[in-house]
Amino acid sequence: MMRAGAWIACLLTVALGACDPADDTETGDDAAGTDDGNAGENPPNNEADGTFSSSIAPIISASCGCHISGAGGLVFGNDAYAALVDQPANGASLDYVTPGDVEGSYLVHKIRNTQASVGGGGGIMPQGGMLTDDEIATIEDWIEDGAPE
Repeated sequence: MMRAGAWIACLLTVALGACDPADDTETGDDAAGTDDGNAGENPPNNEADGTFSSSIAPIISASCGCHISGAGGLVFGNDAYAALVDQPANGASLDYVTPGDVEGSYLVHKIRNTQASVGGGGGIMPQGGMLTDDEIATIEDWIEDGAPE
């Protein structure tokens, strides 16, 4: 049985793909071995681009550990995107994520704590507190833009 940390690492590996060996963001060195002055910062070409892998997977890996490890009514397994997009929600008549339809996506209601208004139940997700306004906006924007993988 894999530990939660291993699941998160697995999810990130699958969701984010392979690393660019020419990018050494930890040291700030580029492929030529020179210091670019951006030690520890993501280079501009690796910024979130509105896709699941760059914008949503990091939020999931940081906030949705219970579902990554197999707890709760929604289990991400090795493919959180496939578990969310166009999949019927447990206990509600909506899909978890309906591309292009923010209000019709149960995930949004769970993170806003408005799930009862659409026939859902349970508490807010993630357990223990809300996502930040920026994280919620990122998820809503991703859905509105068609939930690109």
